[in-house]
Amino acid sequence: MDEDFSRTIKEFLVQYMADTGEKLNMRDAIEIQLDEVSFEGWSISEAHFLRRSVHNGEEVAMAFFPQDKIDAPLELSAESHMLKMSIDEIRVQQPLEFDMYIYLPTNKKYIRYTPKKGMLYADQKERLKGDGQAQIHIRDSAVGDVSRYRVQNFLNEMIKDYKKKSAG
Repeated sequence: MDEDFSRTIKEFLVQYMADTGEKLNMRDAIEIQLDEVSFEGWSISEAHFLRRSVHNGEEVAMAFFPQDKIDAPLELSAESHMLKMSIDEIRVQQPLEFDMYIYLPTNKKYIRYTPKKGMLYADQKERLKGDGQAQIHIRDSAVGDVSRYRVQNFLNEMIKDYKKKSAG
């Protein structure tokens, strides 16, 4: 898509969100990685709306999938430059969009446990939970990366559920 058309779509979406009571601006756009799916079928089944059009001879479609939990606020951690979230939000064997830290209260230190683009494995997650690590920590500068991670997880779970329903 060319830049003007992309900007027009973003402006339309920002206005739609404002009309439905959501606060969003042009800077909030993020790129995400989604599993492959029949976009039209998935959108008709699951989206709040689906709009299709032709631009420069190419079909363009957009859909809106509302979800409240994606914007759950992150909690303040022990230090002002760090935030925390539940370890249960971390999907195993899926690349992280941010560096994941654990906090050692005895030492008052943050240890980078999994780097950005790294994965947390099921046995690691269970070990952390068994050791009482119910929260993971992130730098406050990574809030946008956490949002991208949450959106990707939400939409990919929807795609997975849709594929199960379609196959059965």
